Parts: sequence; C-alpha cells; structure tokens
Amino acid sequence: METKLIRLEIENIFGVKAMDLTMNGKSAVLLGPNEAGKSSAIDALALLVGKLKDGDPVSNGKRSGYVVGEFDKFIITKEWKKGKSPVLKIEDREGNKYESGKELFDAFVDSLTFRPDEFIRMKPKDRVTALCKAIGIDLDAYNDTRKALYDERTAIGRDKKKAEGHYLSLAKPSKDTPDEEISITELNKELEEYRNKQKARDDYERQFETLADKVSYRQTQMADISSYKSEQTKALQECEDKIVDTDETLKNLPDQTEEIQRLKAEIARLESLQQQRNEFLQMKNELQRIQKSFQVNIEKADSELESVSEALGALEKEKNKLIENLKNAKNYNYEIEEVLQKLQNCERINAEVRAKKEYKKAKEEYDATSRTYDELTEKIDSLDNEIKRQLAESNLLPGLVIEDDEIYLNEVRFDRLSTFQKLDLSMKIGMKMKPVNSNGNPRLNVITMDASQFDEYNRQMAIDLAKENNYQVILEIASTEKKGHLKNANVFYVEDGTAELIEAEV
Repeated sequence: METKLIRLEIENIFGVKAMDLTMNGKSAVLLGPNEAGKSSAIDALALLVGKLKDGDPVSNGKRSGYVVGEFDKFIITKEWKKGKSPVLKIEDREGNKYESGKELFDAFVDSLTFRPDEFIRMKPKDRVTALCKAIGIDLDAYNDTRKALYDERTAIGRDKKKAEGHYLSLAKPSKDTPDEEISITELNKELEEYRNKQKARDDYERQFETLADKVSYRQTQMADISSYKSEQTKALQECEDKIVDTDETLKNLPDQTEEIQRLKAEIARLESLQQQRNEFLQMKNELQRIQKSFQVNIEKADSELESVSEALGALEKEKNKLIENLKNAKNYNYEIEEVLQKLQNCERINAEVRAKKEYKKAKEEYDATSRTYDELTEKIDSLDNEIKRQLAESNLLPGLVIEDDEIYLNEVRFDRLSTFQKLDLSMKIGMKMKPVNSNGNPRLNVITMDASQFDEYNRQMAIDLAKENNYQVILEIASTEKKGHLKNANVFYVEDGTAELIEAEV
C-alpha cells in the first residue's frame, strides 16, 4: 500500500515563516534564491515523519511552530512550543486517531531521506552502500562475512602453500612399499609359522611315501598269494584226477584171497597183485591227505587275501585322506623365502615405510588445505553471486554491477556516466528503497532532491520518471526567476520563508 503527499503546511520551523504547499499527490518544484527556505520546507517534511531529528526546530524568536502533512490516507500534525515536548497527532481521513506514530513512520521508506543529488556526489564506497541498502542488502553484514571468509582463506592459503611445498619435496613411494614398518620379532614369528606349516606339509608327503610303499607291498603280497592259490588249486585238481584213476584201477582188481586158497599155483602172482592193490590204497590215502592239505592251503590263501584286501582298502582310504591333506596344505617355501628377504632388507623397508607415511601425511594435509581453500573460495563466490543476483532481480537497470566498491553500468564506472544516466539510476535507487517495517501501513512515495546543478532536460526527466513509478519528487532549485518551464509538477516560488504557487500541474 502506498501514499502520497497532498498538502504540506509549515509555520515557524527552521527557515520557514509560513508555507502552504498544495501538491495533490503530484511532484513539486521549489524555486527561489538561496537561504529563502526551500531546504527548510523539505527538512520540515522529514521532521514531520520522523526521518529527521531536531530538539528545537522552531525559528529563532518564535515561541511555537508546527508542520501539518495531509496525505491521501491520513493527516499528521506536529507542534513544538518553547520549553515543552512536541505534540504529535495522527488521524485518518475519517478522524480516527493513531496511538503511536512509530509503526506508521517505520513504513515510510528511506526514499524521503535519500537524495539523488547527494547520491551522485557520494564517494564510490558510500554509493555502493546506499545502492545495497536500496535493494535490501545488509552491506555491513556482507562485508563482515566476506572479510572473515577472505581472512580465513588467506590463512588457509599460507598453510596450503606450505603443505604443497612439503608435499612436492617428497618422493612418491613405490606401490610395493608396505603400509606399516616391519617388526623383526613379528617376522621371526611369521617365519616360524610358515616353517611349521611347511613341516606339516612335508610330514604329509613323507607319510604318503611310506603309505605308498605299504600299498605296493600289499599289492605284491596279494599277487604272490593269488599265484600260490592258483598253483595249489592246480595241484589239487591233479590229485583229484589221480584218485579217480586209482578208484578205477581198484575196481578192476577184486579181492583175491579165496583165489589164493584155490589157486596155489598162482599165489606168487596173486600176492604180487595184492601188493599192488595195497600200494594203490596207500597211494589213495596219501592223495586224500594231500587233497585236504591243498584245501587247507587254499582256504588259508582266501583268508589271507581277504585280510590283505581289507588292509589294502584301509591303506587306500588313508592314502586318499593324505592326498586331500596335501591339496589343502599350501607349499609355504615361497613365503618363507619372502620373509627371509624381508629380514635381510628390514631396515631399508622400514625407512621406505616411514617415507611413505610422511608422504601420505603431507599429501593429506595438502589435500585438506586445498579442499578448505576451495570451499572458502566457493563461499566467497556464492556471497558475491548473491549480491549480483539480488542486484539483477532488483530490475533497476540492465548491466548494473558492483565491483571493487564501485558501481558500473554496462561496464562504465558510475563517475564516467552521463548526467542523465547518473540521475536516472539515482532516482530509481531512491524509489527502490524498502521500508524498515511496513506492518501493513502505507509507504510514502516521495523523493526530494536539489536539482539546481541539473539542466531543464534532466529536471523534467526526474519529474517524468517519478510519475511513471507512481512517485512524487520535490525538486529544490536555486533561482530568482519565477518561471518553472517544467511539466507534470506544481511549481512554487519560495522567498523569505514563504511560498507562492506560480504554476499548477494540470
């Protein structure tokens, strides 16, 4: 919500005797010679709305004075009397009174105290501060934050340079260099462990060789027993064949005892035959005994074969277990040799490890300072970019930037801009001023400035620019000529503390 000045009445304030400036929300021009009261009228307006402080503004020799400001939304009256506190009265157009003027005055922007002519004459750094204030940037906070970041980055930069020098002075370690120093005690312990593991593997190999001999022996034993069994089986068969033959012979030689009695003549021959029969019987008995012996030998061979086979099976299982153990038992001869080499080169390796740690630490310090430096640089850039972003979003003028405490417009420094460009930018900055705290109260769209040093073209430009932006501008011009030659403004001639309307804005 915005408000404009309709009428300003002043009496006995500063250099004003009595003035009644009716503006009807339009711009105004105060013409008149120096010391006529033009600046006093503008100061009285600022005094009325709390933008100017003065303990006793009443004109010399006068006992009282007042200022009345009629705005399109309300009326403000402030009266001063000698020896008494000033009296402030604020009421809206319906006669409703405001209990306090602070909230209302807080809503009045600083444009009333921002004077474009003074902005043009400011030092570059002060101009930047005023510009930032206009677009809502707390430049002091920005500068404090940026300085703290810059100082911190400078300190980090020194650390970074020091860390970089130390880091680059060190040789890069070999990829094979271990991370920790070698302990001779640990190496000996490691060597002992490897040797014990290798001894266990060697034991497996020796057991395997012994077992292999046993298996070979049992296999030979089985072959011998099998051969013996075959021989005994063959001999048994031959014995059985002979027994069959003897039985056949016995069948053909019947008992001749009775024949001996009958045939005495043939006794000798028959006794000879009997003797042969007895021999064959004896032979049969012997063969049967041998047959039983062969059977016993064969049964014994079968039993031995079974026993040897079981032993061979057990040996095969043990052999397979040893084979599995050998597969799982790593050969540690390489590791043993490696540890022995480490023991021989222990001091050199430890020196390389220490160098590696120093290199790593130096690199980490350099990387850490580099990261911190880059992070601070990003924060500074982000802070600067935020200023640029807010400046761009302010829509004051395209190409407006701030660099090194200077204002530039399209890469041209402010001091080198034309008068028109300076005034145009200054007016727009004044109209961009934000209220301290509006709280929903109207803002005062009034700008004041001393336009004495500007030509008529630039004065008209200021009035037209104010009108385009729904603002009022009050121009103060030192002149003894009662002709304004300006459009879209009420022109007053101020002389000896009074004002006369000489041209009214239609």
